[in-house]
Amino acid sequence: MIQYPKLDDKVDISPLETSSISQVYLLKTSDGRTFQISSKLCQLLRLLDGEKSLAEIASEFSSQNSKKCTAEDISQIIERVLIPQGLLATNQADRQTQPETNQKTNNSLSLRIPLLSPKALLPLTNILSKLFQRPVFITLSTMAFIILWVNLPSLRVFDFTKTIQMSHGWIVSCVLLSLSVVFHELGHASACRYYKCLHGPVGFGLYLVFPVFYVDINDAWRLSRRQRAIVDIGGVYFQFVTTIILFSVYMITQSPILLMAIFLTYLMIFINLNPLFKYDGYWLLSDVVGIPNLRKRATELVKHLVKKEKDTTYQLSQTPSWAKAVLFSYTVLSNAFFLYFVYRITEFLAELLKKYPTIFAESVLEIRKSFLTHDVNTFFVSISQIIFPLLLSLSVILMSRKLLYPVFRYAKSIVTRQFSS
Repeated sequence: MIQYPKLDDKVDISPLETSSISQVYLLKTSDGRTFQISSKLCQLLRLLDGEKSLAEIASEFSSQNSKKCTAEDISQIIERVLIPQGLLATNQADRQTQPETNQKTNNSLSLRIPLLSPKALLPLTNILSKLFQRPVFITLSTMAFIILWVNLPSLRVFDFTKTIQMSHGWIVSCVLLSLSVVFHELGHASACRYYKCLHGPVGFGLYLVFPVFYVDINDAWRLSRRQRAIVDIGGVYFQFVTTIILFSVYMITQSPILLMAIFLTYLMIFINLNPLFKYDGYWLLSDVVGIPNLRKRATELVKHLVKKEKDTTYQLSQTPSWAKAVLFSYTVLSNAFFLYFVYRITEFLAELLKKYPTIFAESVLEIRKSFLTHDVNTFFVSISQIIFPLLLSLSVILMSRKLLYPVFRYAKSIVTRQFSS
């Protein structure tokens, strides 16, 4: 038993702005983990200075909360919570479990490949952060929405298939879209730089069945809710800026490939703002409503309603009624949408795999013809028709493994309990 516990000097505790009825705090560990804690736990942690004994800590903590607390109570909290999490200065090697983190990075990624380090991004994000100055932000956002309004008639009748079959149309579109997505992640990083908080590397990953780029903006939790919301939409804002550039070039060249790039960029913006996926719209809704770990709180709400328990978790008990109403709506919509998504993607994949032998044979013939005619566009289109079903199948397997593993672990625990009893 530790008689004079001391909190790790590298642990940082600061107020966390949420919609919670009582004040909550953000705790950031020496290894970069961040998670929310209650005001009482915050009080306790600030008493762990290495000079007070357990009895002295219990006495002072009791006087602050007008509730009797013993040295044994403090010892149990230290043994069961603080030591396993590695929060004490003397036991960093003893961390056994992970806390419930408030990660601003998408933890649902099946794959993570860092591409650009924060140091490499620093010169660029320092410059791009100027775009978040209020007059610039308002001007560019207004221009982007005007361009969207102007382009709507053209986009409604846009022939995507015809444009993609143009010479080099597929390649140029993919390049422009990839640059737009990378610029999107730079938007998040630049917003962090504007508010003087840290960001991690920009990388490539896999979310459900979708290839994505990502950036670690976990340090943004220490910002206010309004500032976090700006960081959340920073990527979408930067993609709107790309539409201004693309539209300007399109007005000069009248190239339908550029119009297609604008169309794909708007499509990406729409997908990113969908809060039912764990994209920017999810984090934006989380910060606007003021409920960190929105998906986890939604799961807790379902369990609470199904089991009809009177008691709720601490986080749900501190959530105001209006936020609970939003959370309930989100829970219903997200679960219904997810079930529909799984059904549709399974149906689509089954149909695609049924046709795959024919697609494969035809694509091989097209590849041979493209070599003879030096048709680069047809070559890459045919290659994508071969690779896409395989990548989609792999993504579904990874997604299924991620979804089914908790179910398997739960079933295993039930079987183990049955045999042990």
